[in-house]
Amino acid sequence: MQSAHCADALATTGFSRFPGVLQLWKQLCQDVSDACVLRDHIHHVMIEVGKKFFTQPRARTDAQPAPPRILPEHVQPFAPVPVDLEQMARRWRFEGADKVLDWLLQLAELGAPIRMISWFQLSILFEFQTGLPGIENRPSSKRYFMADQATRKGFVKITNQLSRWIQGIFGDRCKVQHVRPYSSFSQFWTMSVPMAIRPAWHELAENLLTQQQPTFSQVRDLRHTL
Repeated sequence: MQSAHCADALATTGFSRFPGVLQLWKQLCQDVSDACVLRDHIHHVMIEVGKKFFTQPRARTDAQPAPPRILPEHVQPFAPVPVDLEQMARRWRFEGADKVLDWLLQLAELGAPIRMISWFQLSILFEFQTGLPGIENRPSSKRYFMADQATRKGFVKITNQLSRWIQGIFGDRCKVQHVRPYSSFSQFWTMSVPMAIRPAWHELAENLLTQQQPTFSQVRDLRHTL
């Protein structure tokens, strides 16, 4: 207790002998207070800017389709041909596979330009035009089946299974490339296949995919549902 009184007395004597020190102390306290107020205001502004960025609609810009990285004359276009499923291995056969093949045979158009088409474009077209929920692989049986609408996986998963089934059916006829597809929605590289796809169908795929958002910068953002 006596030590506290001594300290207070010493401080009082110091401030009375050196009034400038007291003034500096008061100014320091004020500066610290002002800095805290400024910090709180800056933090508030950052939060408000973040809220507006994520909540206010952003103007859609018409992104131009990215030109293919590989020239058409350097690739082997994928042109689906009739397949006898009875001659295929059991793992590729399932009820409804003929409908998938019938749809594939309508994709190409004679004289259409060869373009790199992503599996996502083909997958969304398949679901929209056939009304089927997609294809799935069941590891337990090592076979492919028509997906169950009630339990089907996400769009990316279903797309991957469709691409593997088509590549399994057509083998070397279907050569894929990791490129930027001919598309305005895709801002990322992905596995794509060169095809002389019907221009109207390509436009349809673009319209379906951009209903969710104008462009996608990464695969995991794709969660399209029809």
